[in-house]
Amino acid sequence: MPTNTYFNHGVRSEQDLYEDLVIESLKIYGQDVYYIPRDMVEIEKVLNEEIASKFSTAYMIEMYINDIEGFQGDGDLLSKFGMQLKDQCTFIVSKKRWNQLVQIINNDIDQERPFEGDLIYLPLAKTLFEIRFVEHESPFYQLNKVPVYELKCEQFTYENQKIDTGIPEIDSIETDNANVTNVLVTTLSGTFKLGEKVTITTPTNVEIQAEYVKKHTAQSGTIFSLTTLTYPEGKFIPLVGGYTIEGVTSNAQGVIGTVIGLSDPYFENYTNDPVQDNDVYKKKIIDFVDFSENNPFGEM
Repeated sequence: MPTNTYFNHGVRSEQDLYEDLVIESLKIYGQDVYYIPRDMVEIEKVLNEEIASKFSTAYMIEMYINDIEGFQGDGDLLSKFGMQLKDQCTFIVSKKRWNQLVQIINNDIDQERPFEGDLIYLPLAKTLFEIRFVEHESPFYQLNKVPVYELKCEQFTYENQKIDTGIPEIDSIETDNANVTNVLVTTLSGTFKLGEKVTITTPTNVEIQAEYVKKHTAQSGTIFSLTTLTYPEGKFIPLVGGYTIEGVTSNAQGVIGTVIGLSDPYFENYTNDPVQDNDVYKKKIIDFVDFSENNPFGEM
């Protein structure tokens, strides 16, 4: 027997009212977050996996944090591979507000829904979350319509992706965590701008692109920290002294005197790689272990 034709749970006016109430609730109890779409730079075609990606834009939108007692997941785990961050969180965003965000003029988002792999930056916790799954059927068809997306997220693990959104608070994540190549620059002419693109030219006029993110003053020159080195046609060209460096926007110029390596005393102070601390361990071992001949358990 069919349902009663005098009762209809899909009335458009009721659905619109329900959706407006949801949006109002999100604006009252939610948080302003930044939605950051992922741009795929290179994809492994066999397994369809990401090789390189970047994040170039960020858009503010209100979302509700569904976990009122704190982040879920396994939390912070200390393993033999170092500290692993396993905080998880569920964000709720209105479908109507998402569509309005996508339809903004000059918007780089052209997808019909939030995608897995995109990021959400929560200013409240100063944390990036990566979308793992988008639930589009919860709550289950109230008034025959689902007005929200539930974004199930996990704390983002940074792996040297390019982050250039124009939001300093977000872009600093790359500056503080990316592996950098440090070069000692001499014969400076002009002033380089932090964050600008630079071109490194070899004596044979081969150009290497990079980004200038930090500088440190040294006795014999200035130490530049460079990230996202891009080599021509995918060919690796080692950096050595004598190459010229020029700012794309500032037109400042300089000459690379030397590239700071593992044995250089500057290396430990100016690298972001936490595992490249050989000299620190070496010094601590020398102070901790006694290798003198008077030690019966040491080397003879």
